[in-house]
Amino acid sequence: MRASRRPATERFGVAPSTLHREVDRLAAAGLIDDRSVGRTRLLTAATGHRAATPLTQLLAVTFGPLTVVADEFAEVRNVESVHIYDSWAARYEGVPGPPPSDVDVLVIGRPSRTDVYAASDRAQDRLGIPVNPSIRTRAQWLDPSDALVRQIKESPYVDVLDSDDPTGSRD
Repeated sequence: MRASRRPATERFGVAPSTLHREVDRLAAAGLIDDRSVGRTRLLTAATGHRAATPLTQLLAVTFGPLTVVADEFAEVRNVESVHIYDSWAARYEGVPGPPPSDVDVLVIGRPSRTDVYAASDRAQDRLGIPVNPSIRTRAQWLDPSDALVRQIKESPYVDVLDSDDPTGSRD
């Protein structure tokens, strides 16, 4: 994920003293690496730490795009299902590659474009990376000639919400 230009205290909604204390704890545990450049403290994930992969997976499941997109799109009316596709879905499914720079979301149904883009904007604000929605009707989703749908179905995609199937099974 790209670094945010907003101060960390603002992004996380915590006092500077709280953030400093938690950063010190993470650094002492070896979970983050830090260095100073002038008065600025630069932080990076210690990806070589043995807990890095399980913690990354836990954070992705609890606070990542899957949870945030589900939260923000759950109340959009006339949505039959929501899926995340492209690079984020590929990394989530274990396909190697660079970290995703955005989250591509497919909304199936007949929702208001305004509502979909509002949900996308809220998700983007929470995640700190662009969330790009596309809308297709159920008929378009089932149409093998739709180029975007064909591309999505031929690649990894992640079921986020499905109003007809609470188990999240695929078509």
